[in-house]
Amino acid sequence: MQCDYIAIDGKCKEFDLDKVIDFVGGFSKKRDGWSGLICYISNQGIFLELRDSPQDARGNSHSEAEEVTSQYIEAAYQLSSAQITSFLNKPDKWQFIDHR
Repeated sequence: MQCDYIAIDGKCKEFDLDKVIDFVGGFSKKRDGWSGLICYISNQGIFLELRDSPQDARGNSHSEAEEVTSQYIEAAYQLSSAQITSFLNKPDKWQFIDHR
């Protein structure tokens, strides 16, 4: 399933949602009150934050995806650079961390 994301350079690009590797869950520091999920797109070598807004009165929420840096992941999701490096070395062996 093809989805859009905003790249670091501000351009709208696509990724295959079926190819993501879940990395860590928590709350976005870019959007107050939004839940966040950091995923790795191995064929592009990038991390994305998939965000969802809180539900409105009808149960609807807004979703978006944005490329993020390892520095953002460290600050927003309390992971160390050693954990990120460990993940990048063996993403198939990673145990998902949920901070929600």
